[in-house]
This record gives sequence, C-alpha cells and structure tokens, in this order.
Amino acid sequence: MLLGGGGTLKACVLCAALRSALVGPLLSSGLLPVLVGQLRAAGSSPLEQQLLVSGLGLLLALARVDAGARARLAALRGVAAALAAALGHEAAVVRGPALQLLQELILTKKGLEQVRSSAALAAALDRLCGEEGEAQGEEGGSSARGAQPPLQRQARLARSTIAALAALIK
Repeated sequence: MLLGGGGTLKACVLCAALRSALVGPLLSSGLLPVLVGQLRAAGSSPLEQQLLVSGLGLLLALARVDAGARARLAALRGVAAALAAALGHEAAVVRGPALQLLQELILTKKGLEQVRSSAALAAALDRLCGEEGEAQGEEGGSSARGAQPPLQRQARLARSTIAALAALIK
C-alpha cells in the first residue's frame, strides 16, 4: 500500500525520483508525440485499450510531476484532437485518464488555448457531460437523477474550469 501510514512520504520520494531520473530523458526521446499519436489512433481491442490507458497514465504522471513536461505536452500540435478522440472512446477506463489529463493541460496558457480552439474536444466534453446522466435518468427514479456519475462530474468541472480560466485570461 503506497499511501498507507508513511505513504505520503513514499509518494513524494517516488515523484522526486520520477522527476529527476525519467522526465528529462523521456522528454528528449520524443516519447510525447508518440503517445499523443497513440491517443489519436485509439483502438478498440483489449490490448490497444491497455496500451492507451498506460500511455495516458504516463502522460498524466509527467504532466503532474513536472511543469516543463506539462508545458511541452500542452504545446504539442494535435494534443486537443487526441484528447477529443480519447474522451469519445467507448470505454470509461480510457475516458477517465483522458479527462484528468485535460484538467492538467488547461493549467497552461497554451493548453487552454488549444482546448478552447478545438470544436471536436468541446463536442466530446459536452457529450461526456450529458450522456451518462441521460443513461442514469432512463434507469431509475429521483435518487438516480440526484447523483452524478464521477466522469460526468469531472467533465462538468473541467468545462466550468475552462470557462473560468478563459475569463481570467481575457
């Protein structure tokens, strides 16, 4: 258990080790464009989904651990289209990390600009905000309508954060 007891310290040590040992070589190796390309070509086979989720997890870890990595990722051409494809994926296991990565990228000005200028990403985010609530609304009564699924909540939060950050930048 990584976060039990002294887990916070272990997590900090792990993040520091990841940052110092891996981030520089990963950024200079050209891995980011490859992983973004993998997002765009999101497949539907179980192996492709596992690779996609692993790639998203790595990108997310890089974005969270190193501000420079986040900025470089946000500046990559096509990252918004890649995220739109991942958010539109049929598997929730893919949409979750993609949504978390989106939330990291909008923390940079370049990332926010890319996200705001992508109609495909806005449409994918809108679908994610509405589709899970519609599915629950069909299933049950008033208790199902009151509670939002986690991905829908995250998508709505991301959409409102994008709007708030855009208003601050203007």
